[in-house]
Amino acid sequence: MKSLIVRLMLVLTAFMAVPNAFAADTAGGDVFLDAKVGKTYGGPGTYAAGYSSTTQSSWGAAGGYRWRLDDARSLGFEVGYMHFGDVFSSEDPMGFSASQESLSAISAGVNYRFLFGDDKAWHFQTRVGLTRVKTDSSYSYFPPVGPAASGSASSNSTGAYLGFGIGRRVTQDFSLSLVFDHYNSDLNMEFLGLEAEYRF
Repeated sequence: MKSLIVRLMLVLTAFMAVPNAFAADTAGGDVFLDAKVGKTYGGPGTYAAGYSSTTQSSWGAAGGYRWRLDDARSLGFEVGYMHFGDVFSSEDPMGFSASQESLSAISAGVNYRFLFGDDKAWHFQTRVGLTRVKTDSSYSYFPPVGPAASGSASSNSTGAYLGFGIGRRVTQDFSLSLVFDHYNSDLNMEFLGLEAEYRF
């Protein structure tokens, strides 16, 4: 858990330095930072006997830059990090073995936002891009005869992600959104949660 918090802090710290690079272009766009919390759904498409998929609390952070195309539309790029939690667990019926998988991901893609409403305080957003998902697996084996065994392994897979959201501006620089993201890798997952965004 500590290492995940450190990663999140590093991502946010890195983006805190980005606004200076775009200071001369504030009239043409916005640097943004966002953080989101919610639930992850999904896992393997089929389960063997004794296997189950769990819904877990998840969180993430991202940042990037959006150029204003006109008064209502903006388009830009984003990079981010997501922690999905323990998305898969299993235990055989006799209790001799157990395993679980914890997933996290880094991503990079395109971010689009459309403002609507009389005061343009509401927005619809979508994002699409590539993601690199890391799977951390662990297992334990408790045979009826002989020594117990345990181990762990990590693997990576590359896929795509697609997300949608709708929200409202709270202040000139801060907004809240309800977001849904789909991550397509070795394990297909959906994230549903609340996203807070701050713009520079």
